[in-house]
Amino acid sequence: MYSKTSKTRILVMVSGLLLFITSCATAPQPAAKPVKASVPKPAPTAQAPPRAPSPPPQQRSIDSVPPPRATATPKVDPRAVAALEITEEGRMLLKDGQTDEAITVLERALNLNPSNGQACYYLAEAWMVKGNRRQAKSFNRLAGIHLQKDREWRARVDAQRRRIER
Repeated sequence: MYSKTSKTRILVMVSGLLLFITSCATAPQPAAKPVKASVPKPAPTAQAPPRAPSPPPQQRSIDSVPPPRATATPKVDPRAVAALEITEEGRMLLKDGQTDEAITVLERALNLNPSNGQACYYLAEAWMVKGNRRQAKSFNRLAGIHLQKDREWRARVDAQRRRIER
């Protein structure tokens, strides 16, 4: 019925089909986990080795004193630190009578750290020097918000507010 070449072709196709089906049907197996080698514990001895007596407290060397415990240091925001440095620069400009330059520098400090109450305080001072009481009052209010927890700065802000209102 079939020729010899036809049978061979059919056999090759069926074999290929079976190979394809079996490769699709098997799921990939996870890799075997490495087995940890356990180290046997030494057998307990009949007698523990004698311990050397510790020296009296006044004779201990510096090497035998444990290091102090590490305390958690608060994280410092580098932008806040930079803003305080720039605020100091603005304060010095204001002190030297360079009001416009001081305003520019202090506004840059506020851009770095909007909750910088000291920059707000010195901006209020600068605007008072320039005669703009509305701006001075606005920055004084912001300084009061940001510096309310610091007793010394709160007193300064209150005194500044009284000067602005006169």
